[in-house]
Amino acid sequence: MEEQKEHLLCKDCVHSFKDWTEFFFGSYSFRCRKYFNPPKQELDLVLGPQKKSAYYERCSSARGKYSGKCGEEGKDWTPKHKIDFFKYVKHL
Repeated sequence: MEEQKEHLLCKDCVHSFKDWTEFFFGSYSFRCRKYFNPPKQELDLVLGPQKKSAYYERCSSARGKYSGKCGEEGKDWTPKHKIDFFKYVKHL
């Protein structure tokens, strides 16, 4: 029999949170506190300087295969609950 691999889920990570304004978006609504994008100002050649507001990266994009951030392996994953501590140790 094949051993089933335990996945490190974002919902069990201490860095993830669910924005209450996006409650009904399902897994897409989880955001990661580890990847914060600060506010910045960009130059739009048509409209002039545009302010971009600060935001947290969505977990789905941070865990993407080609994101270069947490990735599929969950390299920044930290357990939210004590029961998941052994998953974390096994992952190291």
